[in-house]
Amino acid sequence: MKKLKLSALEQIIFLACLSSLSLVLDLIFKKLFASYALLRFWNSIIWLDGFKLIPLFFIPLVNRNYFWVFISVSLIEIFGFCFRGTIYPYNPLLTLFYGLCLGIGPILLLSKCCKSFFSVYWRLSLICALYFITSILLNLFFLDCIFYNKSYGYLNNFYFHNRFIKRFLSPWIYFRFLSVFFFSGILTYIYLTIYRQFLSFYLINKTKIL
Repeated sequence: MKKLKLSALEQIIFLACLSSLSLVLDLIFKKLFASYALLRFWNSIIWLDGFKLIPLFFIPLVNRNYFWVFISVSLIEIFGFCFRGTIYPYNPLLTLFYGLCLGIGPILLLSKCCKSFFSVYWRLSLICALYFITSILLNLFFLDCIFYNKSYGYLNNFYFHNRFIKRFLSPWIYFRFLSVFFFSGILTYIYLTIYRQFLSFYLINKTKIL
């Protein structure tokens, strides 16, 4: 991915817009899943949360500073937690992994110019798979088994083990994980289409300004 030659102010604006757009998409899809039973059913067996990741994949296009990108993406998880109104307590580990997977991950994997569909696909698949593991599995395992069920105690290994088996040996969670790789193909097509249109639009308008 080529890096646009932007001023510091333009980088801040683009980074804020991309991060905010990801948050908006997250809230919209959460609202849709909560409102429509059919969408909620399909989301339970097919990974449909990836649409909110699309804006974050374009961060290397405008900013490749690991620190600021990590901070910006991590803040999205914090703001998203506040706006979602979840019953679970705040988990800082999710924020950490969110910043690593979706902040630093795209910089490491998408900074190089990747024009072929397959080269972009395996990179996005890796990011999405890491995000699924950290965001979905860690959320269910860490929050539900440790924090939310405090009445069972932290050292109740029997209950802890049973909850883990019940959650993660369910066929749906594995089927949903496999759907990540199918959904990554759709994300790759959307990503390449937007990337080419955005890059051509930017270069044309930049030429007119110059």
